[in-house]
Amino acid sequence: MFAANLQAGRAYAPGAFAGGVTLVLSQQTGAARGPEIVDGWRRLAVGGVAASRLPGDHYSLLRQPRVERLAAELTARLAAAGTVRAAR
Repeated sequence: MFAANLQAGRAYAPGAFAGGVTLVLSQQTGAARGPEIVDGWRRLAVGGVAASRLPGDHYSLLRQPRVERLAAELTARLAAAGTVRAAR
């Protein structure tokens, strides 16, 4: 499975996306490769990139207690875009 995923990733050629992208990076990833990652998305997202960094690493963002901060960030961004009502 790993080899198949690696091959698929290498063969994939992304195209332009007309909309904007919200990119949430962990502090650890952002410190190591943030500008490179954001620049990569900027080349693809015609509508721009809104990036933010949250404390932790890639995996800890998806576990308690940091996942609550990630959920709040996403909820706020969706509310600002008019997609959902902000949580109370």
